[in-house]
Amino acid sequence: MLLSGVGFLLPYNSFITDVDYLHHKYPGTSIVFDMSLTYILVALAAVLLNNVLVERLTLHTRITASALGPAMGHLPVMAPTCLAGHPLTQFP
Repeated sequence: MLLSGVGFLLPYNSFITDVDYLHHKYPGTSIVFDMSLTYILVALAAVLLNNVLVERLTLHTRITASALGPAMGHLPVMAPTCLAGHPLTQFP
């Protein structure tokens, strides 16, 4: 949960930290409000998409996609196992 919160708020804090610079570069505009609104709308869309995918896809499909997605072609794919070392295919 901590890493999720950091990952969600870090981009927002990076933009908002530059408030003085943005007001200097774009005087008389609502650039900070526009950036905040854009970030919040994109974050909302990402959360809604994530919730839809969690409801629509099975746990096995999500685990396979998260394991294969970033590592496609870079790392060997190992069969998922439980903490006791038994293959997950033995469980319903």
